[in-house]
This record gives sequence, structure tokens and C-alpha cells, in this order.
Amino acid sequence: MTNSTNNKNIYKDNPPIIKTIGLGGAGSNAIDRMIQFQIDGVDFIAANTDKQALNLSEANTKLLLGKDFTKGHGAGGDPFIGETAAHETLNELSEIIENTDILFITCGMGGGTGTGSAPVVAELAQDLGVITVAIVTMPFNFEGNHRYSTAIQGVSILQNHCDTLITVPNERLLQIVPHNVTLDVAFRMADDILRQGIQAISEIILKPGLINVDFADVRMLLHKSGGAVIAIGQGRGNSATMDAVRSALHHPLQDISGMNYANGLLVHFTGGHELPMSHIQQAINEIRASIGPSAQVTLGATVEKHLKDKVQIILVATGVGGHVLDHVIDELPSKTNHIQITETTHNQQNLESIDEMQQVFSKYQTVQHNLDTPAFLRRNKIIDKNKTEFK
Repeated sequence: MTNSTNNKNIYKDNPPIIKTIGLGGAGSNAIDRMIQFQIDGVDFIAANTDKQALNLSEANTKLLLGKDFTKGHGAGGDPFIGETAAHETLNELSEIIENTDILFITCGMGGGTGTGSAPVVAELAQDLGVITVAIVTMPFNFEGNHRYSTAIQGVSILQNHCDTLITVPNERLLQIVPHNVTLDVAFRMADDILRQGIQAISEIILKPGLINVDFADVRMLLHKSGGAVIAIGQGRGNSATMDAVRSALHHPLQDISGMNYANGLLVHFTGGHELPMSHIQQAINEIRASIGPSAQVTLGATVEKHLKDKVQIILVATGVGGHVLDHVIDELPSKTNHIQITETTHNQQNLESIDEMQQVFSKYQTVQHNLDTPAFLRRNKIIDKNKTEFK
């Protein structure tokens, strides 16, 4: 187990450079949510082929992909157009990405811009020596079979070009929230899942705590790790720590069953007051029972007084699926359709009530989402193309 204790000035003079690039509509929406939540120490970039949508982004850095190829009209749901647009903009992307320590790539798979450009951006980052973590969503079922098939193909390509890939199946989200959730709130919740994953890893690296996690530990954990899962759990009261662990181990949006194959595990506790060491030890023992004996565990702990009697735990398990994620991807639909209802006791601890969710999401400007008729097709633009990776 590795950690660095009570080193509160560890990055005072030379903090790691962490950047997050949101690609396409879903990626840009996720970026906006992160900015609204005021995540410190992370630079945000929005990149899109749709100029009109890009102008609405709250990111300080905005990049129009393929301005000569798409004329700012979008990708029309075609990954080839997104891929070609990214290749056209490689020089600008390189200037943004170079000298970065960790690059998070976020997008919704299944559309044109995100699905097509994400592998290009990831490959560029790898060439520049940047640790590259992709956190992407899979489509809701109601978005159609074509979009889902496109997403699966996109993920299978993306996995070859990034250090760590985390996929979040949106459909599971609908199975654990009240049936009267609105379409807009469903999409915002999907955006927020991406935000949670990136914020969790970033704060583990940057926030000082009782037990600090060295950047070198995180870098080693994420480097060429293949597939990964991230789970967040919460607990409250006298048994908060153990409740948080069990909540994370029954996380509704990630398949934790593969954790026993993980080669690395990052465990981070955040509590409202001093965390008893006995509680931490008990929690670690339960976590270790779910993973393989050879997995390297990195531990961190932070106190956030506003949490009061609450405890939150973040688990990042790497090496789950390794470089053969096709097996994991193929199982996503069946696993999504067979989530056990008995898990809702733990799931409800991870999600607020529908009224609370509506209140949280209503604070922010409504983002319009397009499904199977993207900008390029709506503008009746036709492009002749010879497809490369996307067929």
C-alpha cells in the first residue's frame, strides 16, 4: 500500500498539469458541468465541429475542429467526419495538449464528433507522452440501435489509443432513478457522471489531506492500464465508512464484479471529521476481499468539514479487462438489462431524490441535446468520403 502522509505542500511549486477536453456535444456539456462545480486545478477545453454549439460552451479554451472541412456545421452523426476534422486540427490540438501531465478525454460515444475525434486526440496525447484517460458514456437505449452500434465500434478503436478507458452505460442510470425523471434531467445526470469521475481523480491528486496520494502513484496506476472502473459510495452516521464502501462495491453504473482481476486500486476516503483508523482498516479489509491478492492498493484520505457526519469513498480499479475490452463491451447490453432490483438499497445512497436532482440541475442553463438528427444532417450538407478507422 502506498501513500504520502501529511505532505500538504507537495505540489506548491510545481503542481501537475491536468487538462480535460470535452469532445462534441456531450463532452462540451460535461465540461460545462465541471466548470459550474468549480473544480480547482484543472484546465478545461471544449472542442466541437459545431460552431454554434461551441460558442455556448463555458470553457475558457474553445477549439473548432475541422473548420475548413465542416465549415462549423457539425459532424452529422458520422464518426468519419469527426475523425477527419480532428486530423485537420492536429497542430492546434498539439499546442493545447503538450506539456500536460494527465489529459482526460470526455465525450458521449455514438455520435459523430466525439466518437470520431476521441481516438485521434488520445493517440496525439500518447505521442506527446501524456497520460491519457478517457471517460465516455454509452448511449441510452432510446437513442437507437445505430447509435449504440456506432458507440461500440468507437470504444473498440479508442481503447487502442489511451492509457485508461472508463465507459459509463447511460441506460443503467434510468433503471435507478424515479420513472418521472425528465429527458433533460436524464441527460444532465449522464453529463454529471462524467464530471464525477474526472473530479474524483483530479481531487485525489491535487487536494491536500490526512493521507496524500502522490502523483507518481496515480501516474503508475493509470499508465497503460487498459480498462478501468470508477465507483463512488457514500455513507452517513456511525457506520458511514463501511456503508460508503458497500455502496461503492454495489455501484449501479459500473460492473464491479471484475475487480478481482484488477492490477491496481486507488482508494480515497473523504469525511466530515477525523476518520478513525480502525474504520479505515475495516473498510480496506472488505475492499481487499473483492480484489486479487497481487493488486497494488494506493490509499488517500481527506477531511472536508462541510460533509459533517458523511463519508465518501472513491474506488478506481485499473487493469479490469486489460487490453481485451471487446469482451467487456459485448456484455454491456445484457448486463444493463439484468441489474438486480435488490441492489437499490445501496443505489439509493448514491443518488439524491428526484426533487433534489431537479433542484440541482435547474440551477444551470438548460443544454439542448440532439439525438439521431445531428447538426450536419439537419443542414442537409453532404460529403463524399473514404472512411478510415470507421467503417
